Amino acid sequence: MQNNFPEDRAKFKLLIADYDGTLAGVDHVVTPVVEAAVKKWIDSGRYFSIATGRQFGMINEDCKKLSLKTPVITRGGAEIVDPTTGKIISAELIDKKSIGELMTIFFENNLSFLVEHGNVLYTNFKYVLDFPNVMKKELEDFETQDAPKMVVKAYDHDYEKVHKLMDEIENSRPYLSILRTHNKFGYGWDITSVKATKLHGVVHVMEYVNVKREEVVGVGDSYNDFPLLEASGFKVAMANGHQEVKEIADVIVPSHDEDGVAYLIDQLLNEN
Repeated sequence: MQNNFPEDRAKFKLLIADYDGTLAGVDHVVTPVVEAAVKKWIDSGRYFSIATGRQFGMINEDCKKLSLKTPVITRGGAEIVDPTTGKIISAELIDKKSIGELMTIFFENNLSFLVEHGNVLYTNFKYVLDFPNVMKKELEDFETQDAPKMVVKAYDHDYEKVHKLMDEIENSRPYLSILRTHNKFGYGWDITSVKATKLHGVVHVMEYVNVKREEVVGVGDSYNDFPLLEASGFKVAMANGHQEVKEIADVIVPSHDEDGVAYLIDQLLNEN
């Protein structure tokens, strides 16, 4: 692995990890090795947080398992949540008018999409939901209102069409943040307020625990982790990550299948 860890590792006080493909694998499991490493990091007097595009109901059990107390960044930065209570500390929503306009555009173009609100995913496509704290409902059941996040999906056969449309929407609506995602299930675009990104979330958590940017380590694997890494003083990419993410990283650590986050923590604690 790329080993460019700085000599002064004791300066790092806050470690923020992406969830999918970083802290957990495709099975949504945080391994015992990673769990032990995170607890060791916290027991050393440092802070650990998660930055994910998922809603809190999808990671709350892991927050409990990891004994997290530092606020976590959910829905791509749209919500900052106290992991001990599940209470939303701050939220940046897409306004009702914009939600309505986007839904109209997506319906007219026969796109697969969902709207997140509360613990419900309102969707018009098949979605395998294996999180007991989250519900799935039909889009027709959604009453247009302010919402933290929308997601558009595409597959190989319609990727170019959807990609072009999403670019047009992003260029014409500077008040929105649109981040591309990609996994074995297809392509996606996460839509939030422009004030709701992982970067904004990191800044909020930094202020909450009173640390400076140079004391923050961010680790991720995908396109939507660019804001997380940009906000961090020390940037870490997973070996399973996208090449573009690796190119901006200070260090590349083993994949999630190899407990990369545990390796990272051992290196930061200088226990290698």
